[in-house]
Amino acid sequence: MWGIAEFTLRKAKESAFIIMFILAVLAGFMLTDTTGGALDKTFEASGLVGQLMSSREGYPILASSFSAIIFTLLLALFAGATDIPRDIESRMIMLMLSKPITRADYLIGKYIGLLALCSTIYITTQLAVYLGHYFSTGQLYPLGLMVKQFYLLLILLPFLSMIIMISCFVPDISAMVVGVFYVLFAISVSVVPILMALVTKDMERSVQTYIVESAFFILYYMFPNFIYYFQTFSTIGLIPLALVIYSISISTIFLTIGTIRLNTRDLI
Repeated sequence: MWGIAEFTLRKAKESAFIIMFILAVLAGFMLTDTTGGALDKTFEASGLVGQLMSSREGYPILASSFSAIIFTLLLALFAGATDIPRDIESRMIMLMLSKPITRADYLIGKYIGLLALCSTIYITTQLAVYLGHYFSTGQLYPLGLMVKQFYLLLILLPFLSMIIMISCFVPDISAMVVGVFYVLFAISVSVVPILMALVTKDMERSVQTYIVESAFFILYYMFPNFIYYFQTFSTIGLIPLALVIYSISISTIFLTIGTIRLNTRDLI
């Protein structure tokens, strides 16, 4: 399993990864505050999403961090959607499975390797942002703010496991398309609780209202809520712990589905 992860990490030498890495660092550096202020620009959203993201006290997400995680997720989308399908098409997977590993070990090894690859690009970009801010202003960001930005790494756990799961069912290009639409739909569904609270706030509640709410929430719990990761919250406390447990749980579900599919799939 660890050999599979190490083999996957060799993608760092590919030109596509290097280009994505350079673009992420440059984009993050350009969004760094150089005016001498204590804080960088924060990523802000309007409307219902903005209300949800700023609903708690704590440190916000920096605009540079938002840029870095977007580039990282694009890398995760490309790498996660193409890695396993290309191994299957090239028959490389048969060579790997000829070793004393199971298909589950192969899938988890791919996941760990891609997770390390994507985490590297985000961490390096953030360090470049912090150094750029320090050399430009002569001061560091508050420690709590810097730590908060690394909580965005948690979004990689369910996102990458979701893409890998999809790639176990469909080819690489189809996996990217399906993954994008799934994420967009998941984000749309994430605002369902707010919409239901606003719509039913002044309505007379009836049996039909409860039925509609139940149907919406059934749909809501079928998708991961990616908005959680961009909310304002303290770096220490129950919320970060819950977010870690949530990320691991969702990732486990996706990887389990992917493993079941890979175990029942004819790879020849």
